[in-house]
Amino acid sequence: MKVLGWALIVLGIAMLVLPGPGLLAIVGGLVVLSVHYVWAKHLLGRVKIRALRIAMKEVQTWPRIMAGAMSGLVVVAAGIAWAAQPPIPGWWTIGDQWWLPGGWGIGLALIASGLIALLLLLYCFRRFRRPRTSSRRGDSGL
Repeated sequence: MKVLGWALIVLGIAMLVLPGPGLLAIVGGLVVLSVHYVWAKHLLGRVKIRALRIAMKEVQTWPRIMAGAMSGLVVVAAGIAWAAQPPIPGWWTIGDQWWLPGGWGIGLALIASGLIALLLLLYCFRRFRRPRTSSRRGDSGL
């Protein structure tokens, strides 16, 4: 189990710069390691509190909700394009080997990351979104 926890953390750190749900992998690694290490349990508690505060804040305004949804959709669309491996466009001058490297594996990781982001947004919206109270003058709520 310790090896799995450390592997998830290392993989998560790599996915911070590569396509994939890096932060989720790191948290998953902390969850596994928290069974064996007190420091991981304390760190996981701090991460959870911070993540919940951010989640509550991010779903309180429609512009933030829409930005999150659009970002998730853009990542999914990029993953679909990456997995489809379109031909190299004429304007690409860097080199053929650098056009969408990794093929369908990276595309699937991007699609998974975008879908996870959208599902987390939906979860946070349903759990933390407070209904807006009426602010019109003279509205007695009746």
